Amino acid sequence: MKKKIYTLIFSLLISLTTINATPPFTYTFSYSNSAYVALTSPTVIVNNSGFNGSYYNLNIGFTFNYFGSNYSSISFNTDGYCIMGTSTSAYGFYTMYANLKGLGQSQINYLLDVSGGPGNRILKLEWKSVGFVMDASNNDSASFQIWLYEASNKVEYHFGAWSINPSHFTAIFSSSIGVFSAFDDPSGTPYYNLQGNPTMPTFVYNPSAYLYLNGYPSNGMVYTFTPSSATGISEQTNNFAFHFYPQPATDYINVEQSNSNEIIESYSIFNLLGETLLSEKVKNEKIKSIDVSALKPGVYFIQLKSSDKIIAVQKFVRG
Repeated sequence: MKKKIYTLIFSLLISLTTINATPPFTYTFSYSNSAYVALTSPTVIVNNSGFNGSYYNLNIGFTFNYFGSNYSSISFNTDGYCIMGTSTSAYGFYTMYANLKGLGQSQINYLLDVSGGPGNRILKLEWKSVGFVMDASNNDSASFQIWLYEASNKVEYHFGAWSINPSHFTAIFSSSIGVFSAFDDPSGTPYYNLQGNPTMPTFVYNPSAYLYLNGYPSNGMVYTFTPSSATGISEQTNNFAFHFYPQPATDYINVEQSNSNEIIESYSIFNLLGETLLSEKVKNEKIKSIDVSALKPGVYFIQLKSSDKIIAVQKFVRG
């Protein structure tokens, strides 16, 4: 099971009117309850003897946007940890942090639901009747599914029937309270945790300590994570009268203005946390070179303002 390194970062959404400590991409959380339905005639990936923590890669069947990036496949291990793409070193999400094992009827399977037609397909990935490594009695079990939606790019956790002795919670979940459940940016920072009553949990951004649900979600509970932004911030806010180059930048990034009468009065550069790293008032120039040599290699955003109005925001990479 992947170990988490918590460093207090998440919820990335840049405001189009003001930029402060608000990050540029975020997910909203909702919960509901509907009958859990085991997948019918799915493709089986792992049977009861194959639960050894190995990773598998699965073609999603459509393009899925996760934290602003597009993916055509998902990787997962038998413990239920899911990562978008083919890398197993990135971060992702899981319904619960626990080491799983196969029992008599255990399996991991999937189904591409095409009933909604192109543009509305759903990848459904199921852990069916799985056990827990830390349960020596082999009496504890649970079923759950993870759904990826083509149209909305939302992720859902669907919880099915379960039978877990509460006295085993500490051994299974490393907490006497209940389940640890998370939803992470691929970089690992930022991230969300779920906390409180599993029938109506709280979605917590960048907690300073591990947070747990007070028990296990009941049969039929559905947790939904919906992107507030289905596209990258640069696609949302870029003014195409401005061209930023080179990409990736090294010591300087140039700003070229064409076909626009906007007056550039200031610029700011901020990181994925929304923290301002550089800010300067400037005289309007058709081409301006901005010194970014002090920035560490990574992903940043540059914002141009005219008076109190943001006229362009563009993501760039400092190489």
